[in-house]
Formats: sequence, C-alpha cells, structure tokens
Amino acid sequence: MSDNPVSNRMNELIKIVEQNRDAKQQEILEAARSEAQQIVKNAHQLARKRVKEVVAQERRMRTEVENTVRARQETEQRQQQLQQSETLLKESRKILEKALVRRWQDQTARRAWLNYIAKQAGRFLPKGHWQIISPAPLDEGDIAHLKKCLSKKTAQSLDFQSEDKLVAGLKIGCKNAWVDGTLDILLADTRSIDAQLLGLIAATGKQS
Repeated sequence: MSDNPVSNRMNELIKIVEQNRDAKQQEILEAARSEAQQIVKNAHQLARKRVKEVVAQERRMRTEVENTVRARQETEQRQQQLQQSETLLKESRKILEKALVRRWQDQTARRAWLNYIAKQAGRFLPKGHWQIISPAPLDEGDIAHLKKCLSKKTAQSLDFQSEDKLVAGLKIGCKNAWVDGTLDILLADTRSIDAQLLGLIAATGKQS
C-alpha cells in the first residue's frame, strides 16, 4: 500500500468512477433489456392483432364470395324458372287457343257460346238494328238458335256478316256499341290469362 496520500486519493477516485460506470452500465443494460422486452411484447401483440384482422378479413371475403355465388346461383335459378314458365305459358296459350277453336267448331259448345254473347248483348246494347259478325257465315241452325236467344224488343232487325280475319267467336254491335266475344278479345287480357295458366301449372306440378 502506497503512503502517498495523493496517489491513494486518486485510486479511490478511480474506484468510485469505475463503480459509477458499472452501475450506470447496469442501469442502461436493464433499461435496454426492459425496452427490448416491451418491444417484443408489442410486436407479438401487433402480430396477433394482424393475424386476427387477416383471419377476419378472409372470413368476410369468404362470406362475400359465398353470398355472391349464392346470389348468382339464385339469379340463374330464377332465370331458368322464368324461362321454363315462359315456355310453359307459350305452350299453354297455344293449347288454350286450340281448345277454344275446337269449342267453336263443336255445335253444342258453339251454341253455348252464342247464348252467352246474346245475353250480354241484351244487357248492354241499345234497341235498333243489330249487326252480328262471325268468322264464317253461320249456318241456318245457328242463326235460328241465335234469334231465339235475342229479344225482338231490343234486336229489332238483324244483319249477319262474316270476317275472314276472325277465327272463332262472335261480336254483336248496334250504334257503335259492341259486345265482342271473339277469340282475339277472349285472349286479349294476357296478364290475367297468364296468371290463371301459371296457377294451373303450379297446381298440376304439386299434384304430380
């Protein structure tokens, strides 16, 4: 041990400086370690958050894709159903038209048709000279039957005519007023007819 007091003092100061340095280094290391741990922790939390966001986004995208595919499939299915319904309607309209033509060609059914038109004419047409227009000239039996159905009080005179463009049915007019029971008029209300045909088609489908 040196007896030099200055040297001893210097050594003591050096030790103090070294101790302070070591303590400061330890403090810095602890702070750096704590900060590093916090950074790692934050990084893990951020990573988990991002993973959750990615998973949630993928689920949303999958749901959107599924909904889009489902909507497309439903649209295509509706379009197919509409096409099928339209095809069935076209066929049903043709069947209905042919059936009405056959009824007009059948004497018993035609007479019933004449009865109905005559009754409607009696209700709505004024007195006077009545015009009766049919697809082809009515035979004597139909004319006699129609005259029995008409009231002489209203149908004071009758004029029978025919029009080639008519297919079936009959129309009766007086003073610009007409009761039209021709095939074209009967089939003119396509919306109502289509609704009834679709109802019949649906009912037939349930029964089958």
